[in-house]
Amino acid sequence: MDGVNWKVYVGGDDCWADFLTGDIDVCRPTAADYENAMNDPDLESRHIQEDDPSILMLSFPLYDPKFQNVDLRRAISMAIDREGVANVVGPERFYPLDSFVPSSILGGGLGTCGEYCTYDPEAAAELLASAGGWPEGEKLKIWVNDANDNVDIFRAIGDSISQSLGIEYELVPMEWTDYLTTREGHGLDGPFRNGWSPDYNLNENYLEPIYGGGPTVNDMGWENADYDAKIAEAGSAATLDEAVALYGEAEQILADDMPSVPVFGEKFNYFYTDRLENVYVHGIYSGPGGDCELREVTIVG
Repeated sequence: MDGVNWKVYVGGDDCWADFLTGDIDVCRPTAADYENAMNDPDLESRHIQEDDPSILMLSFPLYDPKFQNVDLRRAISMAIDREGVANVVGPERFYPLDSFVPSSILGGGLGTCGEYCTYDPEAAAELLASAGGWPEGEKLKIWVNDANDNVDIFRAIGDSISQSLGIEYELVPMEWTDYLTTREGHGLDGPFRNGWSPDYNLNENYLEPIYGGGPTVNDMGWENADYDAKIAEAGSAATLDEAVALYGEAEQILADDMPSVPVFGEKFNYFYTDRLENVYVHGIYSGPGGDCELREVTIVG
């Protein structure tokens, strides 16, 4: 081999079929392929599992009057059996998340979502009632971009919400480009898939880009002057330690309003062929979900 051959997968495509035929050398299986991959004895010795600082969220369209009540948003969060959903889509792929910033990131792991990220159907039903209930006969639309993994994951999330709260839901998949445009244009009329992979190791990177900028900028249409002020204060802090602590205070303000609910932190599971050795995946700087560090790989076959 005298070079590196790249193959790009877009939309709902994934690499696993090509990996099994030996056409590519490194791949992470989707939810549909996960169980077979994890139970394949031939792949066991060529499996990489590491914490992934990527997170998965369910965000709310606060520009829609139906989702203005924070107790409704909290009820939906508490209706999600995060551990149960993880068992459906791959227990070694995800872990329940109770913070808006994962513990693998500087300043993360504060547990700011607390009880509202804890599965409790009875408390969820009480919160829903205090919020005035859900409109009778109306389906809860859950919007998601149509990559196979996302559809499987959010169907399991929707099933959990429906079983806990007795609300019928409809999963609405969209092609990625259309989904991104509609989401940014505040055109979704129900909770929607949101996710984030960091650009650098600081809690700020999960707070300001996703939730800052005011209601015309962030995807939720969320506005909180105290949050914006705290983010600005943290940005002008004299030291990194001060900044990290202040960003933590901003995260608590965010958690109190809950424009999104944390669902999962991710773990990535990569497999590689017997043509490679010394395969290492970098969780942050090589792309969403990590990517193979080509400088480290040894080609043996």
